[in-house]
Amino acid sequence: MPDTIEYDSLQIDRLHKTITRAGSPVKVSATEYRLLEYLVTNSEVVLSEADLLEHVWDQNYDGISNLVSVYIRYVRNKVDKAFPGESALIQTVRGLGYKLSKESAS
Repeated sequence: MPDTIEYDSLQIDRLHKTITRAGSPVKVSATEYRLLEYLVTNSEVVLSEADLLEHVWDQNYDGISNLVSVYIRYVRNKVDKAFPGESALIQTVRGLGYKLSKESAS
């Protein structure tokens, strides 16, 4: 497993548990880090809320919690909205889940 993984201008240093976007550090919580790491590791793949809960939170999906959507909003604010000159990377795929992609979801 590589120490650093990248997608577009987003870089994750797994050794130091840090995230940068366009060369600037991005402050994230431990959960936000795990979510971004999982999204980057599975870039271009649509991940359901159940997938994310299982791999990021180690929980089974109960169908009621909005935990995933809340954390997606947190990381969007930190890695997409905070960098208006960069492509939005976190995409919502209606009815299916989320993916990391440079292309807009349909």
